[in-house]
Amino acid sequence: TSLSISYLALQFMLALGRRAFLFALAIGAVAVPATVALRDTSLKSVAIGLLVLDAVLAASMLALSLAARGSSPHGLNEQDAEAFALAEASAAAEAAIP
Repeated sequence: TSLSISYLALQFMLALGRRAFLFALAIGAVAVPATVALRDTSLKSVAIGLLVLDAVLAASMLALSLAARGSSPHGLNEQDAEAFALAEASAAAEAAIP
């Protein structure tokens, strides 16, 4: 489930045009092999280390996506909203033509 949380948060931030999450993903990309290399040789130890790391990364991605949502509720500024409304009205008018 932590992978799905991270993936949904990543897709949400990409849709908003945010790039701040790339830093968290880069840290995760370095931390996973480091966790595997630095844990004991037992599989249980490696699994626990990766579980904790995944949970921390999922929580940070979720926090970043919630912060991105708070700064721009719909990811649209006024100009984008006007362009979107115009395109929607144009598509509706075109659909009404027999």
